[in-house]
Amino acid sequence: MKNLSLLLLLSFPLGGWAQKQPKLFLLGSSSDSVLCKVTGNNGRLYLEMEDASPGVSTKSWAFIDEAALVDADLQVAFQIIKKSPFSDIRLRWDLHQADGSLVIPKPGSVEETLVSEDKVHKNYLLKWKDLAEDVLLYGGTYLLVLRCEYWSTVDCNAPRPAFTPQQRNQTLLLGGAGLAMIGVGQIYKAQKENAYQTYRDYWQQGQLKSDADPFFEQAKNNETSAKIFTYAGWTALGLDAAWTYLRWRKLKKERCQYDTYCGKSKADISLRPEVFSGAGAVGFNFKMGLNR
Repeated sequence: MKNLSLLLLLSFPLGGWAQKQPKLFLLGSSSDSVLCKVTGNNGRLYLEMEDASPGVSTKSWAFIDEAALVDADLQVAFQIIKKSPFSDIRLRWDLHQADGSLVIPKPGSVEETLVSEDKVHKNYLLKWKDLAEDVLLYGGTYLLVLRCEYWSTVDCNAPRPAFTPQQRNQTLLLGGAGLAMIGVGQIYKAQKENAYQTYRDYWQQGQLKSDADPFFEQAKNNETSAKIFTYAGWTALGLDAAWTYLRWRKLKKERCQYDTYCGKSKADISLRPEVFSGAGAVGFNFKMGLNR
């Protein structure tokens, strides 16, 4: 019981190592959009689609491929690139009318279905139910915008990733606990040798067996304790080395991502389509700024 209590005390730094769910930060956003004109043929409505920003690359990770009317439903085929440096991509659909008003879908009227995927892309189908009955008018022009936000564990407002004092203390405590347990094991080993030597001396001096046997039992107990503490100490040192290596690899990746997205100041130039309220026309909004 005494050895167990000491071992638990020395092993205390091993506790509290559970990894928390990483917090995500908004890293950036982009959009893809199409102009949709409602036409008719033989009493049925059709959708003519054209790129709202031809030749303009937004470096988006989500793209609109095709939009069409199927019966009264708006169906949009779009894709998401799987291999991205972001932890999460969040999508939002906007439909603007010519007067600048935003069409908000009714609850349960929009659904997204994964159609297929390969090593690079995920292909989805968006279905906006009964849009032709509730909103779309013959001859009307609408702007369909797919906005995507990039969320990542990279926080550009924070300092460059480094080992935190808590992480340094943890690895020092664990390594120190391992060395301490090995030291205790060496003490028990020395006590074992002393007890066994006393046992041999008693036999050589012709002492009674009842006087010599307790030293033999003490030597066996000390040998068991020495093995327990020595093995536990080397295990703690091994865990400490493995954790430090894995944390170093993770830190190297975090620094690489931080340097990629936050390390340099860069000009932010964007050209995006926009419906101008009151003018009844679709145009483009040019924006230039400086992002860190």
